[in-house]
Amino acid sequence: MQKKRVIDLSGWNAVTSYPAVKAAGVDEAILKVIGKTLSADKRFKEHYYGCTRAGIKVIGGYTYCYANTTAKAKTAAAAFVRVGKDMVDKLWLDLEDKVMMGLGSRIVDIIKIYQTAAQSAGMGFGIYTGTSFYTFYIKPYIKQLAGIEFWFARYPRTKTYGVLETAPGEPGKYLPAGVPIAGWQFTSCGQAPGINGKVDLSDWYYTESQTSTADIPVDKCPYKEPTITIKLGSTGEGANWVLWYLWRFGMMVDGKGQPDSSRIDGCIWSADETAVKKAQTVLGLKADGKVGPATRAAFKKVL
Repeated sequence: MQKKRVIDLSGWNAVTSYPAVKAAGVDEAILKVIGKTLSADKRFKEHYYGCTRAGIKVIGGYTYCYANTTAKAKTAAAAFVRVGKDMVDKLWLDLEDKVMMGLGSRIVDIIKIYQTAAQSAGMGFGIYTGTSFYTFYIKPYIKQLAGIEFWFARYPRTKTYGVLETAPGEPGKYLPAGVPIAGWQFTSCGQAPGINGKVDLSDWYYTESQTSTADIPVDKCPYKEPTITIKLGSTGEGANWVLWYLWRFGMMVDGKGQPDSSRIDGCIWSADETAVKKAQTVLGLKADGKVGPATRAAFKKVL
């Protein structure tokens, strides 16, 4: 199991230098996409472009949930998709507000609405919550939520942590067992160069198979074709689908000009965007660096 250090950013976080945040050791970020009014968080786009340009992968977006009815959930989930599409590829549903307590099994219906909206838009889905909220309001219905990943908040200590400081112990000591855990937000008192004030820090967990490129097949793309436009800053399996084709086209090379599968790393960087434009030019398409339906179709015709 490998792990990376992740921050989450919202309108409360003022970032003065994204390159400084990257240089300090931040690997990835999750961004707040919409607020209580269901409009874009005031710094969503600022954080998105700042992170991607600095080389910090944006691995998802979150929304703090106030939707305590199915009708509200449908409206809020649609707003997330509208604002976040083409920029984030995973919806993290933040369940902790008091209006979400005591709903009984209705909370499952609400969760499923968000999950369906995300997946219909080609996004992944997961739940962010604290261990206490989980125990009282989600765990009784966990069998109905099989397969959904969790990002848990649990702060064992109140001290201030530097970006690369080790988390306070192993997650198994503090987090619920028996559910898939994507990440552990272990403090809200992180400090990072380039960020004014405190920032949340999480450890993010990856299996070897999620990070290894040693056995990538050459005859058939092993990644699921995306249903959203993939562009600069896109992450996840959709990004890898595009990168695999670029690799097979001979446009993903190392310093010696040899095909380099290690560049299939789950994120579209500036060099990858340039490669997409080059491929589009060769294929007679508009060279905008964005991989939508027309570019995907052209890629598949070649291989």
